[in-house]
Order: sequence, then structure tokens, then C-alpha cells
Amino acid sequence: MTADVSSAFARGIPLPDHGGDPTHRQEDTMTTAPKMSEEASKDRFFQEIAELAERMIAAHGREFAMGAFVLAARFIAENKPFQKSASQ
Repeated sequence: MTADVSSAFARGIPLPDHGGDPTHRQEDTMTTAPKMSEEASKDRFFQEIAELAERMIAAHGREFAMGAFVLAARFIAENKPFQKSASQ
């Protein structure tokens, strides 16, 4: 399952095609190179998420894993810290 998740996300990201466009500038190419490494970075994170999900399901079941990921998504959406600070 792990490889399926990361490859599915990788397939969903289209690569830029300039098709010999004479208006394509070198600066555009330079900004494309970092995006490729960004995509590789994102793929690694998706791989880590898939592996974590598999471990969570094995240890505590699907409901726990889904609940934990939903809770994490809510914290991200609401810009809440994941850990309490020492002052709290």
C-alpha cells in the first residue's frame, strides 16, 4: 500500500511543458528546477504519512488512525500548535 499512495500522488502532479515556446525565459527554467525537488520532498512526506498510517492502523485500528489524521488536519486549519508550550 505504501508505494501505491506515494506513486498516486506523484502521478497527479503535471510537469511543465514549454513546447519550444520562444517566449520561454531562462528564469522560468530556473524556477522549475526547485519545484522538482519540492515535488520529490512532498513525495517523501506522502511516503512517511502512508507508513505512519499503516503503523497506526496495525497498533490501534482504522478509526484511531483516521481520527488522529482528522484532528491533525483541524489543528493545521485552525493554526493551533501541536504541542502545549511550557507556559500552558
